[in-house]
Amino acid sequence: MDKPGSLHRPQRRVLLLGYSGMVGSAMLEQCIRSDQVYEILCLGRKEPAFTHFKMRWIASDLLHPGQDAPHYVAIDRVFCALGTTLRQAGSVEAFRQVDYQMVVNAAALASQCQVPYFGLVSSVGANPHSLIPYAKTKGESEEALRRMQFQRLSIFRPGLLLGQRKASRPAEALARWTYPLWDWALPRSAASVHAQTVACAMLLDSLKEDQGEDIFDSQQIKILAKLLPR
Repeated sequence: MDKPGSLHRPQRRVLLLGYSGMVGSAMLEQCIRSDQVYEILCLGRKEPAFTHFKMRWIASDLLHPGQDAPHYVAIDRVFCALGTTLRQAGSVEAFRQVDYQMVVNAAALASQCQVPYFGLVSSVGANPHSLIPYAKTKGESEEALRRMQFQRLSIFRPGLLLGQRKASRPAEALARWTYPLWDWALPRSAASVHAQTVACAMLLDSLKEDQGEDIFDSQQIKILAKLLPR
């Protein structure tokens, strides 16, 4: 029983996509720490590297919505941190399969199951009209999600992500190594941001009961993350 005058804080059941990536693994860590998350469904191809009593892994290639639909029932929040690169994927088609098709599949299922909150990790420069395949695909994913009916949709557009990435991305690794030399020249909205900071911002944002759509750039992500109780 709550003590007189105590604040009741609802606990949530979340579904996490992209849990093996840099932001996804940080998001998993934050959800485990949070006393407002009681269960975390990790839906994806690879089994998580560790176990925890809050976690449950469900194997899926994320390309067959009919098979995944039951897992979205009674979910309170979906966090989508899916993402790859053209180099890792091997082709534009394979890249779009992850960064567009899997993302849109997940959002469509969440919308159909009336999940009230969908949080997406996108990227600075996302634009459906861009001539750059990466930025164009990210923008098309965002555009597709906006057409769906969510009580709340939050899109996070970080700049260069800082942190320890499991998979090797040479170009990104070089950028992280040299970013102190040029990061200061970027507008704050496009500056680099740590993956843990993005995860903190996403978690705090998901705990609000607001409705509508929000887009957070790097600066806004940093501000929001500072408000998460430690």
